[in-house]
Amino acid sequence: MWSILDESVLYGSAAEPAVMRQQLDHLVKLSELPNVTILVLRWALDPRGSHGTLRSSPSPSRGRPAVAYTDGMLQGSYYEDPSAVLRYRNALTRLNNGADSPEDSLARIRRRLKELS
Repeated sequence: MWSILDESVLYGSAAEPAVMRQQLDHLVKLSELPNVTILVLRWALDPRGSHGTLRSSPSPSRGRPAVAYTDGMLQGSYYEDPSAVLRYRNALTRLNNGADSPEDSLARIRRRLKELS
């Protein structure tokens, strides 16, 4: 699994500090798994147009077309049009390129966890 988190989630104010610590600790444990990569996209990068969840199939398989999926506040949407899928893949690439490395992202999560302790 590959996940890019906006830095703002590390500072979420909706949760009590104890809950936030548990969530951040869970992210640290997940990031130590060999099949999980967590990246943090810093606030300064302002990822316009990337609000919500964005997923893209890695490539067409077993006769299935490539798809992109977005998850908004009210509903999710699938996109199969090749030009739309390409736009979403390009957006994911820009987010990935702008995010901290996995090591720096983990360090950022650990620093925030320490601030809450």
